Amino acid sequence: MTRVILRNLHKHFPGRAPGVVAPKRGAINGIDLEIASGEFFVLLGPSGCGKTTTLRAIAGLEEPTEGIIQIGDEVVADAARGVFASPNARRLGMMFQSYALWPHMTVAQNVAYPLERRRPKIPRAEIARRVDEVLDLVGLSGLESRFPSQLSGGQQQRVALARALSASPRLVLFDEPLSNLDAQLRFRLRHDLRRIHDEAGSTSIYVTHDQAEALALADRVAVLNHGEVEQLGPPTEIFLSPKSRFVAEFVGYENLLDGTLEVGGGFRPDGWLRPLTGRWVAPALAGARGCAAIRASGLHVSLDATEAGPNALVGVLQAVTYLGDRYSARVAVGGQVLFATLAADRWSPGRPVNGETVHLWAKPSDVVLIPASPEPAPALREEAA
Repeated sequence: MTRVILRNLHKHFPGRAPGVVAPKRGAINGIDLEIASGEFFVLLGPSGCGKTTTLRAIAGLEEPTEGIIQIGDEVVADAARGVFASPNARRLGMMFQSYALWPHMTVAQNVAYPLERRRPKIPRAEIARRVDEVLDLVGLSGLESRFPSQLSGGQQQRVALARALSASPRLVLFDEPLSNLDAQLRFRLRHDLRRIHDEAGSTSIYVTHDQAEALALADRVAVLNHGEVEQLGPPTEIFLSPKSRFVAEFVGYENLLDGTLEVGGGFRPDGWLRPLTGRWVAPALAGARGCAAIRASGLHVSLDATEAGPNALVGVLQAVTYLGDRYSARVAVGGQVLFATLAADRWSPGRPVNGETVHLWAKPSDVVLIPASPEPAPALREEAA
């Protein structure tokens, strides 16, 4: 196991004009992180946020424009001093999105490949023992002689994982390894990945845009936006107390209402007559701008006004969509559209819904109040353009 430290990490790509340096979409713009030994750390964010570029910089596949990367006690990249260790010198394993298996090699040969490239050379008996060990760890014992074309997608994913672990790397990197699999297989394999991480005792850094993967796998999550860390913390904090509108929207808060903080701590959405009561994730002064974030599952709907609780609202039901174990409702409230989840056992399919008056309410603990982020400096806005 080993820790990883990133200090003021930047990666810019050459601009179109000679001598001009500008960040490419997805570049790194000053990331500071410390990943603990043995931690399963997830870089989460949308396409182009910089998560894969960050992973590639740690792997040695991208040379930083600025900053330091330390793996264990070794500085593997320091732009100011001209230090840049090659990927093979960093003693890490990497699992790619495409798996990158050798089609002409058997399962055993693919897994043995990193061991055979090690210097000084490892005895063949030791290579065979290690291959058997990691194949057993990923549940592929007995498939040693098969070729990748003879395996399912999930089995190929496990071969790629076994190969990444075979040389006992001090650090394992994952670049969206489950994105090519169907939903049911992703669900099963992400739990296997966490189990294998714990059993192997490695430090893992995992890149994904899937919030469910991050929640199931991570000890800590860094949400990236435009090459910067937007929020860092354990999954529960990221998902329950987002610190910015961007994070709230990305982790699935369907209802985001802009408004103003009132004296006494209430929050009045723009155009609404009544304020909402919620929990602030950061201090804010009366008159400050911000937004209220409410998950559809936290917004309750009833046809009976007497069932309404705190933050009671009246709206007009516009549509209901059947989702199997629940319904999704679209409700017009105060000139805005809100989304709510209806329990399947409380809603009769096929009943008239368009134009029906309904009552909504939300617990204050389910209304997350987020102060508006300060505007970036003009120089930063120009660089990000």
